[in-house]
Amino acid sequence: MDQIKADLPSMVEEGLAVCPRFCILVVGNTGVGKSSLVSSVFNISLNDTDIAHGREGRANIEFGYTSSDNPRFILHDSQGFAPGSTANWDIVERFIRNRSSVAELKDRIHAIWLCIETPRTGSRLLQTGDEKLLLLAKELNIQILAVFTKFDMLVNEHIRRARRARAPDSGAREMAEKEFENRIQNFKASAQVDCVWISTKPSLSFVGPVIRQCLRAYHI
Repeated sequence: MDQIKADLPSMVEEGLAVCPRFCILVVGNTGVGKSSLVSSVFNISLNDTDIAHGREGRANIEFGYTSSDNPRFILHDSQGFAPGSTANWDIVERFIRNRSSVAELKDRIHAIWLCIETPRTGSRLLQTGDEKLLLLAKELNIQILAVFTKFDMLVNEHIRRARRARAPDSGAREMAEKEFENRIQNFKASAQVDCVWISTKPSLSFVGPVIRQCLRAYHI
């Protein structure tokens, strides 16, 4: 055990020499909250992420966001998948395939954060772009982390239910967590990807675990 501990620093140093930064691509449907996630993780102003409320953003997928707060990360944001259009998907697919074919490990995409809006009553879990992305990542053997956004909206749904029933709403978050786990159970089993949820409200924010879970997947 002591020898293993002694070897770990040199192994980490060797790994960082080959791949000094961890490159992540953020993808998802229009309006799901990708740019907000990039902004939160890297402490970047929303004005600097090409975010666009109520319409497609204009993110340049080739641009890598870096931050002194997380110096070992590079995040590539992408334009959201729009219903009835394949243009943005074609850009994402071409970028992923091109990066997967380069010889240098440091220039590849090391993981993909697939942003999916937390499912609520009557909503569909996966859209066409999500399904295509999962198949492509499996084909190219790229790690995916499913990041379910806007979890606070599911909590609010449970709060409204409790208030309509004139019941206490103090357990809304716990009920939302149980419902969330039930709704994604089949997805986790079939897609075999790690899942985390995040919220837009500071009191429910879980951006930190997204990074830590991604790191654990790669033993960094």
